[in-house]
Amino acid sequence: MIEINGAIGGGSVLRLASGLAIATNQAIRVVNIRQQRRKPGLQAQHRAGLRAAAAYCDGRLAGDEIGSIQIEFEPGASRRERLDIQIETAGAVGLALQPLLIATLTAPHPLTLAIQGGATFGLWAPPSPYVDRVLAPMLERFGRRLSLRVDRHGFYPQGGARTSVKLAADDAAPRWIAFSERDSAAAQQPSCPEAAIHQTFTGQQAALTPSSPAGGRGGVVIEERGRLLRVKGVSIAANHLEKARVALRQAQAATDKLLAELRGVRVDIRPDYADTRSPGSGIVLWAEFEHTVLGASALGALGKRSEAVGEEAADALLEEIRADGTVDRHMADQLIPVVALLGGKFRAPAMTEHVEVNLAVVRQILGERLRVDDRWISRIT
Repeated sequence: MIEINGAIGGGSVLRLASGLAIATNQAIRVVNIRQQRRKPGLQAQHRAGLRAAAAYCDGRLAGDEIGSIQIEFEPGASRRERLDIQIETAGAVGLALQPLLIATLTAPHPLTLAIQGGATFGLWAPPSPYVDRVLAPMLERFGRRLSLRVDRHGFYPQGGARTSVKLAADDAAPRWIAFSERDSAAAQQPSCPEAAIHQTFTGQQAALTPSSPAGGRGGVVIEERGRLLRVKGVSIAANHLEKARVALRQAQAATDKLLAELRGVRVDIRPDYADTRSPGSGIVLWAEFEHTVLGASALGALGKRSEAVGEEAADALLEEIRADGTVDRHMADQLIPVVALLGGKFRAPAMTEHVEVNLAVVRQILGERLRVDDRWISRIT
């Protein structure tokens, strides 16, 4: 049984370790869970992900009580093709999904998830639109398909989201929807009362292409971004906030900021309102390059002006664009287990705490499988 020191990070240690344990059929013990955090030990949102991982493979999970500082997890031999997940709190849907996403990287069968509860937008977590419009296209070039549908958005404190997810390898997945097809489908859907905010300048309208094909011995190499083609986004707010035009104001502020900085690039951010249990708002932006996608987001809060939320998201995306990474800072830590298992190479814009922690967990479970050189992270062949 591999022992991992959970004090080196937060919940990401548990998510990555359990996913890699299933992918490689190795038993793990995580000790000192979240020891350096303000509220140490296992919390409800971490437990939801661990229990889902155990259910997926009929594994043995011990020590999963709230506040526990140690868990043991031994994967079983089976791999389910359908799984129902219940998130009792406003824990992030994107975080609960991570262990299963990693686990299915080496799985022979697709997995369909029905997720009840949780939040599609939350603090320190990838919002669901980021998973769908940034993470999914990146995984596609590694030969893995992620399809996510939000039936109901959820915000803190009640959560209450409803989400459907499909994870599959290339040959088992349903037909993927290209960017151009997604845009056409979105245009045909009923829109909110506010018109979509978009302005077109002279930005090239070509489709994204991978830097190198997936499935090769060396994996996918993302060595350069290519040209910036367009910036897109979604601005979501609860129906409670429609009268205050929160989604529109977030979208307009982000659009204005981006257009002032990115000359000759199309910016298209769509506002929408959702039926949710708790009032809340969020905005997700993504910049589509020829060879990669960079994303950023911001979350609304009580007393925080909608314009400030939109500008915050725009500033975050502009920071990613100005950096020299071939993926954004959040994608960097999420791609580490993908490259470790499937091969590949990318450049992180910064060696963040999450990147360092994920590299350390991969090293403990898989050995010296990754090389880091001037923020280039690659599989050692």
